[in-house]
Amino acid sequence: MTTNRARTATDVMPALETWSHAALAVDDMTDAQFDALLPRAVRRVSCIYWTPVRVARRAARILDDLGVSRVLDVGSGPGKFCVVAGAAAPRIAFVGIEQRPHLVAAARALAASVGTTNVTFTHGDATCLPAAGFDGFYVFNSFAENSFSIDNQFDQTVELSHVRRVDDVMRVERWLAARSVGTILLTYHGLGGPIPGSYECVHVEAAGSSWLRAWRKSHEGASDMYWLEDGVDVAHATIEDVVRHLLPDPDDSP
Repeated sequence: MTTNRARTATDVMPALETWSHAALAVDDMTDAQFDALLPRAVRRVSCIYWTPVRVARRAARILDDLGVSRVLDVGSGPGKFCVVAGAAAPRIAFVGIEQRPHLVAAARALAASVGTTNVTFTHGDATCLPAAGFDGFYVFNSFAENSFSIDNQFDQTVELSHVRRVDDVMRVERWLAARSVGTILLTYHGLGGPIPGSYECVHVEAAGSSWLRAWRKSHEGASDMYWLEDGVDVAHATIEDVVRHLLPDPDDSP
């Protein structure tokens, strides 16, 4: 995939008359049918950036089974995960936070077009997360785009860099460590960084092109150990392991 120019709000906001797919319930849609509701620029990269519908539905059921009532989707993009998951688990309130304003606008238009009532979207930095109000979190490797080449980034409307990726994932780790016991974190393609040692993996299954892994905070107290996800594998790690995971090895340079 190549991107030769930054996408603008005009690029990603479709004419609303093209979104007349309400006759087909979200629960029955394939990826192709759902992606047809998305703006063209978003639709082109859906298979790379946005959660597949089957994975979103399964994630919603896992969250429902774990008793979660309010979920924050970290880096919600055009709202695909929240809208699909919201239809699959109507008991749960889904909130998406997204740093690109034009994608927030697209997500709100999407939710309105299909009539979802348990989904909302907000513009903001996912590393400045609300202090309370959520007992579940969904992350589809939200910070990986920082490590993509410019040609493979969605657009250049926000700051992206490897330095920012390291800072972001460590902020999220500290934030997760401060959550209440019982908090659920659900990852797809991993968090992209360390998960606090106070969390335990309570469920894992193959899904889409990766794994869905559910974590529950099991105890209070600081820990000098972390978890690192690597595909199907999970490893207990020290801070030195985390640094090696996040920072490139100078000996690997060409």
